[in-house]
Amino acid sequence: EVQELEEEEEETREFLGVLRSDWGLPNDAVVLACFNTLIKLRPTILRRWVNILRRAPNSVIWLLRAPKVAEEKVVKWWRENAPDLTQRLIFTDGAPKEEHIRRSGLADLFLDTDIYGAHSTGTDALWAGLPILTPTHMHPMAARVSASLMRTVGLEFHSSIST
Repeated sequence: EVQELEEEEEETREFLGVLRSDWGLPNDAVVLACFNTLIKLRPTILRRWVNILRRAPNSVIWLLRAPKVAEEKVVKWWRENAPDLTQRLIFTDGAPKEEHIRRSGLADLFLDTDIYGAHSTGTDALWAGLPILTPTHMHPMAARVSASLMRTVGLEFHSSIST
């Protein structure tokens, strides 16, 4: 059944005219995406992602390259704290909205940030058919938007994950 679903997913990607190889993504990996601006990232989130990559050895994290100064800080942090995983970070440039939504569907899961979570990027992910893993422990409204989006489309799920 899993093989059948994977074949169907690949057929859909080909139909839409967007392939992982077009964006430098491995075909045989689990692609975890975060297209939030990089200034939303902080060490707590990066440590969680390192933990995810260590537990899921056949996975990569796909990030939107913006802004450049934040990209440099993320790469520097990663090299200092998880040098063995640096090659599993993939950066991509911005793209026109329609193209961005199509390529977002190449990922398997959207990883949200916490203090200021996905707003329009969360909506884009859902339009692309991409589920969102969002922290729900923060109380400010800006931290809860993607959780609200998930609930609105009927994808609410509560669990406690140890990081």
